[in-house]
Amino acid sequence: SPAESFPVEGSPEEGSPEEGSPAAKRAFPARSREKKRILSDSGGVVYTPDHWADWAVAEYGIHEKWIAGARILDPGCGEGSLSLAVIRGALAAGYRPDAAALARIRGIDTDSRALNVFRTRLLDNHGLALPPESLVEGDFLLGETDFRADIIFANPPWLTFGDLEDRLKETYKPLFRTSGLAPNPRSLLLGGSRIDLSALFVIRALDRHLAAGGEGFFFVPMSLFRSEGAHEAFRKLPMAAGGHSCLREINELGGGAPFPG
Repeated sequence: SPAESFPVEGSPEEGSPEEGSPAAKRAFPARSREKKRILSDSGGVVYTPDHWADWAVAEYGIHEKWIAGARILDPGCGEGSLSLAVIRGALAAGYRPDAAALARIRGIDTDSRALNVFRTRLLDNHGLALPPESLVEGDFLLGETDFRADIIFANPPWLTFGDLEDRLKETYKPLFRTSGLAPNPRSLLLGGSRIDLSALFVIRALDRHLAAGGEGFFFVPMSLFRSEGAHEAFRKLPMAAGGHSCLREINELGGGAPFPG
């Protein structure tokens, strides 16, 4: 399916927790390698090509916001394509990030191998290293943390509920219900089985992690905005708790399938 990136703008609210706290580091339970493999075999995990990551950074000035002090959350970061694009953009603009700037990037993924590739790419290509607390191994959807980011930049897994492995269905089913994506329990057995995991990812990210005045930038399938039935609830939901965020732009990526796989 075609994809789009869409920025979401948040409105002011109180509070912002400390970054890099031990609680934040331990908050995300690690998913087993078997479950990660199942997601990959199902086609849900496809990493963002660098050219699309670079495009989004330049299009929305994400690197400029980071240079100015924004905290960036990259949930489901994989091998770091999106965060690395932010760093590349900053370097191209003549900004050499120090340790404090690098600490304002937080990546979360279930795959320890992918996180190690992220670290290696950053070191080998740019001679930079993220602090240990910046990369967290664990399941973003199940994590409990008060961390709030000024920018959420993500390409969540594209995978329908019906395509999930059975154990993951049971794990995520309560989240689909409480998020409002499947308010009727029977909906997950009917047309709601086509609800995409990326919809849950977006709602959870904005609801729990978007700071006051923050923005979200996501690569998601067009079905979230076009399909009847399965994503109707997603389109009707406020973009964050209390309706403090709104959809600002949809940018459909042309040229056929934007990502390999």
